[in-house]
Amino acid sequence: MPSGLERDGLDLLASSVPLKDIRYVLYEGDYSAIWNLKRVAEDADSLWTIQVVSSSVHRFWLFDMGSGFSVHDDQLQKVAESTIILRNLHPTPPPHLRRPWNAFIDAVRASIIRSANQCSIAHTSRWAVALKNGFILANNLHADEWLTSGWEHVRSLLYVHLQIHPVLNTEQQQLIVHPTITQTPYHLLAIPPLQVPP
Repeated sequence: MPSGLERDGLDLLASSVPLKDIRYVLYEGDYSAIWNLKRVAEDADSLWTIQVVSSSVHRFWLFDMGSGFSVHDDQLQKVAESTIILRNLHPTPPPHLRRPWNAFIDAVRASIIRSANQCSIAHTSRWAVALKNGFILANNLHADEWLTSGWEHVRSLLYVHLQIHPVLNTEQQQLIVHPTITQTPYHLLAIPPLQVPP
């Protein structure tokens, strides 16, 4: 997770993240150039988000939260480079800052979702998979759990919707991460499949 958003796993949920002025760069390119940049940005642990403009044009927003990550690629066009001054966002963002500010909020949410997914990979007892503006959270079932409980006792999947609320005033500048957890009507299938006797 990028510098400035350091938390372990799901501990970032229901917490606040302090903010400072945010430098950003916006790139445009085709699918292959943008997704190559995505792989580099993931390795550099940067804060980023991708927007699809058309089938041939993708936008890559890169936000500097202290990592100092930069890009040099002939297939990418640098469209904009600036800094979001947080005091200029209060009480509402001016028109020229709305698009980069919304992209920053999307990038923070995406970073949290990626972190939850990576944390779940390390734990075989539960997993998290991105879905819309959140993720599906589940506990893996042991093979014998199907034998000792009926369908009505099986734990259903949970959907965690992430809301990111900015608090921008003269006293504090931070993001509040607010998860809304909803139980879904869906369940996991047994892994491995339940063996039916002959």
